[in-house]
Amino acid sequence: MQFRAGAIYIVLFLVVAAGAYGVIATAESPTVTIDEADADHQLEVGDDFTVNDRTYNVSELTGDTGTLEHVNESAILEVEWSDGDTVQLEEDGDEYTVMINDPEEAEDEADEDDNGDEADDEEAEGDDADEAEDENGDDADENGDEADDEDAGGDEAEDENGDEADEAEDDAEVPEEDEEAQPETFTLLEDYDEDEYQIEEFEDGQYVIVEDDDGTLTAIPIEEFDEIEGQTYEVGDSIEFYDDETEAVVEGQVVDLSADTVTIEYEGEEVTEHELENGQTVAIDGEEFGVYFPSEDVVYLTEDIESFEQQHAEIEEYNDQIHGLWWVVVLSLVTVSLIAGLAFMPVRG
Repeated sequence: MQFRAGAIYIVLFLVVAAGAYGVIATAESPTVTIDEADADHQLEVGDDFTVNDRTYNVSELTGDTGTLEHVNESAILEVEWSDGDTVQLEEDGDEYTVMINDPEEAEDEADEDDNGDEADDEEAEGDDADEAEDENGDDADENGDEADDEDAGGDEAEDENGDEADEAEDDAEVPEEDEEAQPETFTLLEDYDEDEYQIEEFEDGQYVIVEDDDGTLTAIPIEEFDEIEGQTYEVGDSIEFYDDETEAVVEGQVVDLSADTVTIEYEGEEVTEHELENGQTVAIDGEEFGVYFPSEDVVYLTEDIESFEQQHAEIEEYNDQIHGLWWVVVLSLVTVSLIAGLAFMPVRG
């Protein structure tokens, strides 16, 4: 009876496993497709495609992938040079080192002169006030009673003004500290032979140590040393340099200068690319499109994203079902092995 029952269960689970495997083998997976009638755009290599007033060109199609690119020939680009970077002004030309010059100290002599003149004017006004007090002394005595009344009113006004002054002092904001002075110029120094010159590094920059005829040593700022070529620029200046990305000499303008970097803007070519992948969506300038390749040299784009995503949901559901059937097959075979082992286990007694 033990072998017979085991054989029945083994056959039952084998039938279940075979049925599940049969469904897996015969089922066809749904695919993401776009009918020609539903395609909003049918593109081949070389075709133009416009989105939000920006025109893209189909530069490549490989059957399952493709590339759309937009070329802006008058884009405003920028490049940043850090202090100490090496740049070229001409292709295959000499290299120059970027050196950001320290800001000059502000001169306060003019402010001191202005303050002195204002002080003299105040003293002159003080003298005039004394003379006016002497001339009006007699009048003040004759009108003593009226002055007393006015003094009483003046005291009240002073009290009110004093309170307002105290409130104003409380509301007054503490002046902010002056920001650190920013550099105004930078210099491009041509590469030089370090063994030929004695270069020393001080707090405010590099200096060339030169010995005069009488043996006196003089420190000259390296940017002012005639034997080393240097070109100095400030914000707003035009500059020509060799751009590694475009591999050409471009003309730019210095637009920003800080203690660490120099920013230069120039007009150049900017390429924007979007990759196409079969069965996937692509976002182009804020608009989303479904992608389908009916053949190796044609691509369909659809704006009906809802229908496109519904097809993806059906594929995901199909994959979940197939995954479940594989579990049925595996568990059935494991159960068959377990039952077979138990059926042939010897019985005691």
